[in-house]
Amino acid sequence: MKTTYSIMALGAALLGLDCRGYVAAPAPGASTAAGAGSAGSSGSTSPTSPGQTGPTDPTAMSSVALPPAPTSIPTANACQTGAPGPRRMRRLSATEFAASIRSIFDDQTAPVATVFSDPTALGFSVDANALLVQGLNASQLMDNAEAIASWAVTSGKLSAFASCTTVDATCARQFVEGFGRRAFRATLGDSDPRVAPYVQLFTAESSFTDGAQAVISAMLQSPYFLYRSELGAAAGADFALTPFEVAGSLAYLLTGDMPDDPLLDAADAVASGSVQLPAMVDAQAARLLTPGSPTHDTAIVGFMTGWLGLDRLYTTAKDDSVYMLTDALRDEMATETRSLILEAFDQGGSAATQSAGGFASLLTSDHSFLNQDLATFYGLDATGLTSAFVRVPYTSATHRDGGLLAQATILNGYARPDASSPTQRGHLVRSRILCQAVPPPPANVDTTLKPIASAQTTRQRI
Repeated sequence: MKTTYSIMALGAALLGLDCRGYVAAPAPGASTAAGAGSAGSSGSTSPTSPGQTGPTDPTAMSSVALPPAPTSIPTANACQTGAPGPRRMRRLSATEFAASIRSIFDDQTAPVATVFSDPTALGFSVDANALLVQGLNASQLMDNAEAIASWAVTSGKLSAFASCTTVDATCARQFVEGFGRRAFRATLGDSDPRVAPYVQLFTAESSFTDGAQAVISAMLQSPYFLYRSELGAAAGADFALTPFEVAGSLAYLLTGDMPDDPLLDAADAVASGSVQLPAMVDAQAARLLTPGSPTHDTAIVGFMTGWLGLDRLYTTAKDDSVYMLTDALRDEMATETRSLILEAFDQGGSAATQSAGGFASLLTSDHSFLNQDLATFYGLDATGLTSAFVRVPYTSATHRDGGLLAQATILNGYARPDASSPTQRGHLVRSRILCQAVPPPPANVDTTLKPIASAQTTRQRI
């Protein structure tokens, strides 16, 4: 568990989680309208008990403002008080949007269109200031919602939300509440003002399938689906976040997806008073981060990919006459790194570095995860290896440096098309790991690499 919290604290600091508990304060000049663009830094609500001050350790939970440029990293502001953050509406990112629709129907083949193209800052695309719904998006959202609603009808998905098939108000309410719980990520009770308009929309149609299709299309265009609410309910001078708002923040932070049924059930228990909110957060966070679960892997590898730019393995162009990297080989390199990251998070890596925490073991690991193909590519002994990835310890005969920074994912991702690039890798270490702002080179320095007349190593050339 120590390993888990060490990396999550690091992730919290870099993602810019706000210094607040289960409450929010009105933001001066900020709009709280459901359809308004969100404002503020990236991240989600960080759970602490009401009235409890934030951590004093600056690496445990920090608020990092998004920089004006990727090379300018601000100093982290430690959470020193229990002051709540502002009330906000956060639009789902493109990946959260797609994942949520597929999870609503529990079907990865749901026809989700590309609606949003989110800008990135330092590898992450969760800047609340930048995630807006604009004119063209609205038209695309309508087309996407109508296509998904039609698909849901023809694919037999309606029975997951209602057991009836009539057009009367009772059946309409059952469908609206069933689908709405998933789409709006909250239980819609009889007194919820959002229910009646959708019931009216449903009963205006001539058949159950037409009514359901109309409701699905409308709900998938609603701000209650497109945005994550952090508005809360009035509690004195502040606004206490609802259990469903906390559940949504927890789910999207840890899984990049909407709350699943167990998490929504837990929020129901908090709303009914049978479970305390801090206990719900602790239990559900532990469940979502259970080693081996899909949500656990998605959360950890997703954060590390954004932070260290691991996806550059696929996006950095290579000169095929110099580097023969097939798609299959890139996938194997990615699997090697993914396996090492998950081991460090779950177990702390090797015994020699376990006491230092998961991230320390990730940088100094004395082993890797290889299969026969990848070991052969590296020129290592592949005896006994198969297509499956297994833990392979390094020995004195292994001519390979240990740790994540020496893996092919980093070395290929931070390189030029035809040569390695110590400067790119050094910039990665200084900017992403050491959080240092690296200034541009002086104007009188020639940064152009000259052609070489004879074969030289990178060290000799630079």
